[in-house]
Amino acid sequence: MSKGSTRLVGRRYTARVRLALVIAFVLAALASPARAQLRRDTRGAPLPAVSTAAPRGAFALEANPAALAYLPGWEVAWVHAEAHGADRLPDEGDSLYAATPLPFRLAAAASADWVRPENTGEAERGRFSLGLAWARSRHLAVGGAVRFFGSDDPVGGVATVDLGATFRPAPFLAMGVVVHDVLGPPGLVGGDAIPATFDAGVQLRPFATDQLLFEVMTAVDTDGRVGVRGLAGVEVPRVGRLYGALEGDDLRGDGELRALVGLDLRWDRFTVGGGALLGDGLGAGWLASARVAEVGAEAALPSRGWVDEIRVRGVGARTLLG
Repeated sequence: MSKGSTRLVGRRYTARVRLALVIAFVLAALASPARAQLRRDTRGAPLPAVSTAAPRGAFALEANPAALAYLPGWEVAWVHAEAHGADRLPDEGDSLYAATPLPFRLAAAASADWVRPENTGEAERGRFSLGLAWARSRHLAVGGAVRFFGSDDPVGGVATVDLGATFRPAPFLAMGVVVHDVLGPPGLVGGDAIPATFDAGVQLRPFATDQLLFEVMTAVDTDGRVGVRGLAGVEVPRVGRLYGALEGDDLRGDGELRALVGLDLRWDRFTVGGGALLGDGLGAGWLASARVAEVGAEAALPSRGWVDEIRVRGVGARTLLG
């Protein structure tokens, strides 16, 4: 590669990082605490501290469907959440996910959920989801999911749509935006109108690897409610991943705080884990998860050795070998 081409690639990379930092600053500024509501009526069972900016594996169908485009291979995942004794857990239940990459930088996923709220007075609900994602490049992907509900509560018979995007300009930085229930406010869901929720997350990896990550996410819905969440993850060599998340609900009102801490254990293509759920208005609970993947764990963001895409045209094999 000539010096001019090298400079051009470097300038493009620098411009991409600068743009990403500006977007990250804007998204972080949106995370000011107000009346918080992270728990949607259309949610599934709790997940083990999954990222919004750059989720990995089949759980991306729930957190940000766009990230499905970066699946290295197929994956099947299951999660179970349960209250402790007589404690209150609105999301108690089970979720099963499956996802696979497709040709042309596409990926597809499906999930089935059975949520059984414990000690809350809410009705049980079932949910079936289908998702599709496409990667524009190793830095940008978009995706969406359609979800169908069965229940005796207001979401029964409803079909909703989620849309998402993930932007990964550098090995140390990722951003994601998701709109849940985008057709909910005008009532185009086959039932009563429900609020749309906008999630925005910024993830930082100080060492440009999976060894350590931090993420800040904010959620705003069309009813004017806002929620915030902080997430951290640490890779434990030869063991797996230790994670924790803290989220705030109604910080100007009752000031409810919820926490999740857990550990994932990995053996090549298999991952099993568990975590504890604690917090105001929640009671104590726990979750367990299991995943099996076609390939072992890979880095979620582009590696530092990759700088840009290069396309060579009009050059024959003899010239390349020469």
